Amino acid sequence: MSMRGLGLVARFVLMVYVARTLGLQAVGLFGLIYAGVAIAPSLLNMGIHYRLNRLMVGAPVYTVGRWLRDRAFMHLAFFVPLALLGISILSQFQYLDQLEGWVVGVVVSICIADVLLNEINLALVAIARPILSNSVFFFRSAFWIFPFVGLSGLYPHLQSLDMLLSFWLGGQIFAFIVFFVALRDWPWARIFCSRTDFAFIFLDFGKSLMVCLSDLGAATGQFVDRFILGVFLDFESLGVYVFFWSLAIGVYQLVYTAVVQIAFPRLVDLARDSDRSAFRCLLVSEMRNVFLAASILAAIMFSSRDIIYMFAKRPELMAHDWLFAELLVGIVIKLVSDVAAYGLYACGHDRMLVAVNIMTPLFSVLFIVGVMQLGHFDLIGMAFVFTCLLVCVVRVYGLKSELIYS
Repeated sequence: MSMRGLGLVARFVLMVYVARTLGLQAVGLFGLIYAGVAIAPSLLNMGIHYRLNRLMVGAPVYTVGRWLRDRAFMHLAFFVPLALLGISILSQFQYLDQLEGWVVGVVVSICIADVLLNEINLALVAIARPILSNSVFFFRSAFWIFPFVGLSGLYPHLQSLDMLLSFWLGGQIFAFIVFFVALRDWPWARIFCSRTDFAFIFLDFGKSLMVCLSDLGAATGQFVDRFILGVFLDFESLGVYVFFWSLAIGVYQLVYTAVVQIAFPRLVDLARDSDRSAFRCLLVSEMRNVFLAASILAAIMFSSRDIIYMFAKRPELMAHDWLFAELLVGIVIKLVSDVAAYGLYACGHDRMLVAVNIMTPLFSVLFIVGVMQLGHFDLIGMAFVFTCLLVCVVRVYGLKSELIYS
């Protein structure tokens, strides 16, 4: 929990620092890169990790190591053609024109490293090593921010997006080192010399396909707006959106970690006990608690906006307060929606859950394009609000039999 909180603080500091030193255009470009890195694990995992991670529970370390190695080889084999395809598509929209050739290589390296480290994190949770999993996640996602901010503050020539990405890659490399040092007693020589078994890895791939589409829909639904807005807007305007979205998502992560995740095991237990009355009471209570907690934090965040603008040295952001408010409203709705999603999961409504996750990016694109036709920049946050509201309504509707039971 403390590492998650420290990581949240680090990402908040990074966004304010980048806006202050590199400008909103760099914020917009970094937001696109971050979105691509966030989507990559869902795209390459192909849903296989759900079955494999269940099998890892209680398995010998040699077997777990072999499965990790086979998955790493599989990711590398699939990543190269997908990376080339992605670069060619992004170049058509001039997303990469702001980056030098070697920096594009750094971005590709960050993507594949994040995919592999995500696989490691999931495996460590499966083998009951949560502390190591959180440590790897922290070094992979947040640790590098502190040396970057500190050193670039002392040496202004390091204040560039190129150096930021280089520090990010360095943090991921350090996460790999932490992983291998912590598990140095594993028989790595035998693991890497053993025969690769891709047939086992792809066993039941058809059953994993829907999981893959669900994960991909959930991840894409969070970030597809940036790519669509990148087509309509310049990088500086996109940077305004990404800056406010990053602040709003801080509220989401704090409430999700402190409230939503804690409710999940209790919802599952009550659903298994078939105590529908108690399940209904808990579900409604948690929705209410999440709504109140998120609303209070969102109000505090919005009230602190002038202080944030001052630290970022971006007074021009004051002209877009309405956009910030819209995104915060969307975050509150999204948190309530996530409680409903846990309710669907606990009740075994997997098809409804998967269908909504797959449809979310379609909702997002539809609303963004519709709102952009109005030609008013500060209204683009309404697309996020509409998407969250529709998803929430659909999920709650899926729970109607549990919610109306008395």
